[in-house]
Amino acid sequence: MAEQSRARSRRSFGAVLRYAILIALAVGFAAPFLWMVSTSLTPADQVLLRSRPLIPPRPAWHNYVEALTVLPLAPVTVTTTG
Repeated sequence: MAEQSRARSRRSFGAVLRYAILIALAVGFAAPFLWMVSTSLTPADQVLLRSRPLIPPRPAWHNYVEALTVLPLAPVTVTTTG
């Protein structure tokens, strides 16, 4: 009976450790994406500040509008799809 209890606790410890490692890896892989989105929503004059918040208080949505109107994405889309 004691051996079964020890084996069960060893298995559950292994499962907890496995999930902890997977969660740490998921956070590690998601962090650059979140940083990229945060930077894209930050106004241009605040991008290089050291003490800027992760989520800007006033997101600069116009950055996306400007990127989609200034860059010629239609020809690139046509050449990559067909």
